[in-house]
Amino acid sequence: MYLKLPRVKVHVSFLFCAALTLALQTEAAGKLAVVFAAAILHEAAHLICLLAFGCRDLTLTLLPGGARIGGVCFAMLPYGRALASVLAGPGINLLLAGAFFLLGRSFSAAWLRQAFEVNLTLGLCNLLPLSFLDGGRALWAALDAKSAAPVSARAAGAADFVVLAAMTVVTAIFTLQGKDAAFLLLFTAYCIVTRFIC
Repeated sequence: MYLKLPRVKVHVSFLFCAALTLALQTEAAGKLAVVFAAAILHEAAHLICLLAFGCRDLTLTLLPGGARIGGVCFAMLPYGRALASVLAGPGINLLLAGAFFLLGRSFSAAWLRQAFEVNLTLGLCNLLPLSFLDGGRALWAALDAKSAAPVSARAAGAADFVVLAAMTVVTAIFTLQGKDAAFLLLFTAYCIVTRFIC
């Protein structure tokens, strides 16, 4: 299904609709709705930045495990604009986390705590230095701006391998210690599948 907005075409995949429908019918529907809302605001922040910098004919594809923006290459933007566009997504999540944290100190509501936790987690996880996450894109943009030659795909792949190996070790340690590592396990698995299979 496609939604046509000014300068942006949104593709809502069947799998995204199916995942959202199933998620909203579970016992954790409230928390999952907060997760979907935080993810959509994350992508909206990227899009607003790109549109403000004059990008046109953008596409936003909503998938069960995230979203993909097409029609623009961040590397084609000047360094400052590319960096702002990349960091806008995690930035809005961290700002929202701060706002929900402050509201939670004044008002005792479970959904405020959930919104704080979800936005904080989404913002921080996207800042990891993996080439397919915002943190990696920001890091490579900074390195490209400082060096004469762009960072090679081989170097980015090696860095991804090291970060994913570290995430796997941390997840294993948490699991062996009996701590609740469900989110970390799912996120690490998602990152490995995204990097090496998708």
